[in-house]
Amino acid sequence: MAYDLPRRTLAARLEDRDRDRFAGRETELAFIDRCMRADPPASVIHICGPGGIGKSALLRAAARRARALGWEVRSVDGRELGPASGALEALIRSPAAPEPGNPPGLSLLRKGKGGGPLILLDSYERMTALDGYLRRDLLPTLPDRALVLIAGRVDPDPGWFSGGWESLTARLELNGLNHRDALALLSAHGLSDERVPAIIDWAGGSPLALSLAAETASADSNWNADTDLQRPEVLRSLIHRLAHAELRDVRMSALCIAAIARTTTPQLLGAVLPRGEGESAYQQLCDLTVAEPLGDGMTLHELVRKALLVDLRLRNQELERFLRRRIIDYLYERAADEPLLVIDMAHLVDNPVAKWGFGWEGDTGFRVDSVRQFDADRLEAGLRVGQNVEWWHLTKRFFIEAPDRVAVVRDLKDNIRGYMACVSLATAPPFAAADPLVGPWLAHAREHAELGDSVLWHAAVDFTGQGKVQAMLGVAGVLRCGTPNPRFAYLPIDPTYPGAVAFATAIGAEHHIDLDVEVGGMIVQCYRLDYGPGGLTAFLRSQVYTELGLPAPDPATLRPTTPGQAGLGRIAPNLIGASQVAAIAAAPAIAAFPPHADRTGRSMAHPAPGQPVDEAATTVPALPIKPGAPLPNAAARPVADLSTVREALKNFRVPRDLARSPLAVGDTIAERAESVRRLINEAAREAFGDNENEKLLYSVLVAGYLQPMRSHEEAANKLCLSRAAYFRRLRTAVERLAEHLSEQLSISPAGN
Repeated sequence: MAYDLPRRTLAARLEDRDRDRFAGRETELAFIDRCMRADPPASVIHICGPGGIGKSALLRAAARRARALGWEVRSVDGRELGPASGALEALIRSPAAPEPGNPPGLSLLRKGKGGGPLILLDSYERMTALDGYLRRDLLPTLPDRALVLIAGRVDPDPGWFSGGWESLTARLELNGLNHRDALALLSAHGLSDERVPAIIDWAGGSPLALSLAAETASADSNWNADTDLQRPEVLRSLIHRLAHAELRDVRMSALCIAAIARTTTPQLLGAVLPRGEGESAYQQLCDLTVAEPLGDGMTLHELVRKALLVDLRLRNQELERFLRRRIIDYLYERAADEPLLVIDMAHLVDNPVAKWGFGWEGDTGFRVDSVRQFDADRLEAGLRVGQNVEWWHLTKRFFIEAPDRVAVVRDLKDNIRGYMACVSLATAPPFAAADPLVGPWLAHAREHAELGDSVLWHAAVDFTGQGKVQAMLGVAGVLRCGTPNPRFAYLPIDPTYPGAVAFATAIGAEHHIDLDVEVGGMIVQCYRLDYGPGGLTAFLRSQVYTELGLPAPDPATLRPTTPGQAGLGRIAPNLIGASQVAAIAAAPAIAAFPPHADRTGRSMAHPAPGQPVDEAATTVPALPIKPGAPLPNAAARPVADLSTVREALKNFRVPRDLARSPLAVGDTIAERAESVRRLINEAAREAFGDNENEKLLYSVLVAGYLQPMRSHEEAANKLCLSRAAYFRRLRTAVERLAEHLSEQLSISPAGN
């Protein structure tokens, strides 16, 4: 009896699911559509971008459009192809495989009714040795309406744009998905709840990262995007799918340095690695398809770098701490001659509150630019009733008469997303002396000039409403003020803005009452931050040392000041708890009162060219926090409320994050993490009774958090529970554990 093919195949089901989950790329698909018409603008299209950016998904979307036109399609994956040219030719010239739209037995070299064929070469970085053969022998034999899409992580060979091929070849560079398309992709995966914003921020536009997070979140209703994105299983899945195969052949210590440092150069590797190994290790890194040029060096694709860094901290905390100290020492030694290295130094600071106001972490999708002719007019056109017009008019003069003292942050569509005006004694324009805001501050800074240089902010406004460019404005101010390593920073603070004074105190700034001024009917207080005799660069290095548990080094030397402690020491016990960070980061007045918000602190819209801003701006950078500075509203004793316990359970296998728990005690990361594990394990053994239901609750807690399986689904299956019953019992178990811990700590305070 002959076997009849099913009416609907698994391949068709996969095709439908892939179509439903595809989002964005309208511009790229529109260009590919044009290339499938008569007189196409290109017959060969190189689609370039890092791993996980959606190149393969775009090829599949193009294939669906080609089949709808009656074209034949053939796909070749470089990962499955040997280096011999005959293998590629055999795949292309052989009968087409039976896939949706390709009936069995058709030769791909035959033109379809509407044109074609369409040839898809994916993972082309694995077959670049065949470049010459393709141009010389294979592609010239294809029908005249053939279209070839070549997707790879590396730039196309120059030969594709010479010898006549330049008239037939185009290049499409894939960037991350914008916010709208990222929302659409997550929605296509069935995710549209309150966890979406955190996922989008973390993924950085990567469709792979968005899909991976969506799959994880959809499978677990308790999954928390703010913390669980750092879980080992998520990170290892990212590494495996992005770069696992090629990373195996790279020197591990060099890979770790590239994961920690913002920019990796041969000089940095030479200073940290054993003598003579810097150049060879750098070449290994540059040969990776996940490597990207950055400044005078290279960096890893951001998702790969983040995943490797967290994995390193999980596997070998001491190595990560050793390398971070060596890297900050190297940068500090060179920063006097290379001011831009202050960006790389700030990158090594872990304190999230400090990074909010001074760093380059938010540069994906944004860039710092000079002032353009009509920028001031566009900003002024966005003013609304109730906003501090006088403050803006004072800042506008810098746009017109001192544009070198101003920087503007733009997004990929050239919309203005923020700006800042900042001066020093050496670069302040003549009119600044009479400015009612910075004029008196300049006079004060000049009186104390013998102590060191000063940087003075007039304004630093973030229009994203989420502080995404605030850190960039802080760095831009230092680099553009003309004093790259200042001793003092002058900050304007509005005392009526909730939390502003508390934050200024937390970063170690001192209120100078005699320098307070009235601008636009409001009192602006002057707070001055002292970096110390070594200036900003020494301050940043001290901050990293403090996070590593080392004594602050002498600015004049590259060695710690305390004899016998040149090696890694113990982590200081004043780690910032996650709840405290969240409380400060959420404060609406992390910095001064913005000129584009009204007097009540309400969110005011500000239209950027082509795109309105829906949130209130924040202004004036929150500069790096002094080591050991107190945090406002810091808890005096550990609190085992439900959110604290849930967060500790989600970080149970992530020592660095677990060590930040308010429940932790001890000096080192390992000690603090282990103290939380011991506390929770003991409480779990005591919180449940002896009957079958109580034992099941305990088993669910163990399988879900204490000794977690690979997924909650696997845990539910092993315990013979439905998904709903498993999560219901897991919630009950966590609540029971939190209740028991709360009672225990109320009787026996932290540390016992």
